[in-house]
Amino acid sequence: MADIIYTYKDSVYANITNKCNCRCTFCIRFVKDGVGDADTLWHQVNPSKEEVIDAIKSFDFTGYKELVFCGYGEPTCQLDILLDAAAYAKKEKGLKIRLNTNGQGSAENGRDIVPELSKVIDSVSVSLNAPSKKRIRGCHKAYSHQRF
Repeated sequence: MADIIYTYKDSVYANITNKCNCRCTFCIRFVKDGVGDADTLWHQVNPSKEEVIDAIKSFDFTGYKELVFCGYGEPTCQLDILLDAAAYAKKEKGLKIRLNTNGQGSAENGRDIVPELSKVIDSVSVSLNAPSKKRIRGCHKAYSHQRF
């Protein structure tokens, strides 16, 4: 089974899905199976909300102040799990929550998800990895009018 919680450098990450709505040419998931202390981040079956929350519950966050939702899939593709797990980690573990995303969550979910995210996410890192909109060619979908 793939790791749900893993560490890389001095951060803790939550890997909640393999699903991604992009196929970015630079994505590390096409280079190796794991990152940091995770041997593999490829889930045989995506974890349930209960499995993600149990993994957060059982992890010793001593020395860590932040949980980053980032793995081998786009976290907003599992929005309900992301929101519930982030709320749990914030309330029960006292952690700051960061979302590492491709920025296409609202398009993926068919609505503006920013108000929902703002209730449990403290900061967002959007992976653009291109010098301009014209140069975004590594993804199957590019939503140029994404509000995030």
